[in-house]
Amino acid sequence: MMAPKSPGRELILRNCQTDFYGDEILSEWQKFDEAYFDSVRDGGYTAIWLRGQLRDLVLFEEAPHWNHRNLERVEALNRIVEQGARYDVGVFLYINEPKGFQEMDPIFEKYPHLKGPFNPLSEHPLCTSHEPSHAFCTQCEFTDTYLTGGFQKLFEQCPKIRGVITITASEVLTHCYSNVDLRNL
Repeated sequence: MMAPKSPGRELILRNCQTDFYGDEILSEWQKFDEAYFDSVRDGGYTAIWLRGQLRDLVLFEEAPHWNHRNLERVEALNRIVEQGARYDVGVFLYINEPKGFQEMDPIFEKYPHLKGPFNPLSEHPLCTSHEPSHAFCTQCEFTDTYLTGGFQKLFEQCPKIRGVITITASEVLTHCYSNVDLRNL
């Protein structure tokens, strides 16, 4: 009896020619062309990853103000996924969720308890473009709609995406406990 074949290991590459903090899916989708995917395969990689954010990819009835060309972004993501599939290269999304919010986000009108602690880094001149003003309070009733419902919608809209790399705590303030040193509590 033969042992079952173990699944292959994914070797995932990040495209360093795109803007990580920008809108690489919508604004730079054309950089993921035949030559790029040829080089990915030639390098022995089986997948790439792109940065995404749920509120930029799916629509939330509770937050219509987040719709900034979301459907176009999903179409661009699906084009990248299809292009990669031609070269047997999968596409993963790197998503740092639940990500915090800016001070004046209208979501706080409907869900005031969603506004977590203030982030002092958001006022630093080098951080104003990518640091949220407030953490995402995961104790709010909107959390399940956002995370579970958001990922469900994402996978319905992008059924051929290989997967998602989730980071729930990083150097960027995301939720109430993402930048807390539990040893000091």
